[in-house]
Amino acid sequence: MEENIKILNMWNEKVKTLGKLKLKEAQELFIEMKKESNIKEKELKRKKLIEDTLYVPLNFINKNKVYFTNTISYDMNDVISTIYEIWIELIDAEILVSIDKYSNIFNYNSLFYTKLLDKLPIAKYSFERVVVLNTTNFAEILINYIKLKEITPEVTYNKYLDFIKKELNKNKDFFKYFPGYYCLYSIYTLLEAITNKLTEVDSSKLSKAKIDKLKYLLIDSGLTDSIQTFEESLPIDIEKAIIEDNYNSQILNTLLNGLNEDELELIKRRFGIGEYDCHNLRETAQLMDITRERARQREIKTLSKLRRIAARKKVRY
Repeated sequence: MEENIKILNMWNEKVKTLGKLKLKEAQELFIEMKKESNIKEKELKRKKLIEDTLYVPLNFINKNKVYFTNTISYDMNDVISTIYEIWIELIDAEILVSIDKYSNIFNYNSLFYTKLLDKLPIAKYSFERVVVLNTTNFAEILINYIKLKEITPEVTYNKYLDFIKKELNKNKDFFKYFPGYYCLYSIYTLLEAITNKLTEVDSSKLSKAKIDKLKYLLIDSGLTDSIQTFEESLPIDIEKAIIEDNYNSQILNTLLNGLNEDELELIKRRFGIGEYDCHNLRETAQLMDITRERARQREIKTLSKLRRIAARKKVRY
């Protein structure tokens, strides 16, 4: 297990050094490559297309990290190289121009799974099914997590998963399984992070105040720790989910009205607010014609300012 984690971390570091093409950019490059008549140029574009989209299959592996690092008998290098081989085959099969988002490639019963099960025989449904985290089911997931925490202070991922499965049988309407922002392991990790910030008094009993504080910590974690931790692998989906699902336009306007022009532009570009698309820190820095470090410092300062505005205006999420 530990060796597999080391190998996966090593691959994560390697892929960080490569570019990151958004789907639209990858589709445009693929079309350019197909039209290219110069063999050498065509090969260079194909190489760039493959390398700069490798983060996509690696994200799939990371989302299923628990399965790949704990239960699978294959060497992690074999798993990663096999999935990368499949990725290249899918690109050559023109998969990129037939989808509207990368996650569609990994749907069950897809060509990806057919190839994966053929090349690497494993249990198809051993992968974590992905659940959308929204304002409706988050309350249910959070309350169930707190109940489990009160019963068993040391909540491992497996205990959490078993508990959630039991809850699913009781009330399936709250847990709809389909491709979305968070897998169960990601939700578990996030809940662990925010509950670890609670004091003993905060954790003493289940109450409305406790739920309110946890929701605030969710936003706080989402706007700081999650972005800085996962910036190179899971940036935009997490940010977009937090903004779109937890802020309504009135709250956003209340908060953003307190920012100056530069701060407002940075926040809008980072989170895709209004007329802007979402961008990671590196892209935002380029668009604003400042260094990445300057953008990072400005972001930290702006987020701190937003929290002060929220506290002063008593904005609750």
